[in-house]
Amino acid sequence: MIGNSIPDIPRYYTAIAEWLSCLAIVLLLVPKINKKKLALISALYIAVLVTFLEITGNIVIWLWIPCMLAAFMLMVTFIYLCTKQSFYKSVYFAVIAFTSAELIASVEWQIVNYLYSDVSKMPKTIELLLIIIIYGTLLFIEYKLLKRKSNVGRRISISHAEWLTAIFIAIIVFACSNLRFVTDEILVPGQYSREIATVRTLVDIAGVAMLYAHYVSCCNNSVIKELDAVQKTLDTQYQQYKQSRESIDLINMKYHDFKHQIQFLRSETDPQKRNEFLDKIE
Repeated sequence: MIGNSIPDIPRYYTAIAEWLSCLAIVLLLVPKINKKKLALISALYIAVLVTFLEITGNIVIWLWIPCMLAAFMLMVTFIYLCTKQSFYKSVYFAVIAFTSAELIASVEWQIVNYLYSDVSKMPKTIELLLIIIIYGTLLFIEYKLLKRKSNVGRRISISHAEWLTAIFIAIIVFACSNLRFVTDEILVPGQYSREIATVRTLVDIAGVAMLYAHYVSCCNNSVIKELDAVQKTLDTQYQQYKQSRESIDLINMKYHDFKHQIQFLRSETDPQKRNEFLDKIE
């Protein structure tokens, strides 16, 4: 890069952001495994993800998208293995985690480049401190926002249309925010990279906002479906109660009639009439 340019986000920055974002989702959804297994899988996952992203850091453009898709599937697998969500829902939550990670890494890298014109000269302790503070702050905000609907989110019902909409939003956001990576040497001059990085961050913010709104909408729809199901159950129980009440009333009426018939038989002195009445009852 030249002039006022911003270098590309280090791959391990992105890997850490994706790992932490997935971990936040897992903790929100309640892990299905104990703490020791979760710690083991988390450690293995971050090691695999960092290694994979570092190895694929200088690949040719036409292999870049398959590698990003592979990284995304690693996120899906992590959520699926650690929570009680189905694979279908794990993809949905991975979409949220992936887009959030893109925003977190982008914001942190912009702040770093604003503070240090030459990032290579930044002390490692400062780099680590900035990662902890910025990643921690943004993840805390993400966690708090999602936690408001976490009880519903754990049993969320997602239609195929909602699932595809979330994926479509993430694809558009990712494509727009990473346009520079594809066109860096073709269409976009390096001296404008700082402005492009700002646009990328704004696009990621918009993407996260849209996915959060989509998530809230899905949670609300799930609540409505649950209420409808409860209402149908109550309606069914009420109908059953009405039928039971009508049956009991009919039995009581027949019982009352039969009681009068018995009284009539007891008061009848004519044997012939009594037998005729008994035959009628029989």
